[in-house]
Amino acid sequence: MPRTMIFGELSLANSPDARLLPQQGIKVAVAPKAGHGIAVDNPAGLSAAIGGALSQG
Repeated sequence: MPRTMIFGELSLANSPDARLLPQQGIKVAVAPKAGHGIAVDNPAGLSAAIGGALSQG
């Protein structure tokens, strides 16, 4: 089953997971102009990241 982890662009630099997840076969998507509160910071960016992950399935 395909898996994707979505990070906010502003919190991505603080996450070692962004480098480690792809090594485990988990795709990483980034919501621009968002921190930890992706749904609040950039709901359209989160929606686009979810849509992209679903279309790659």
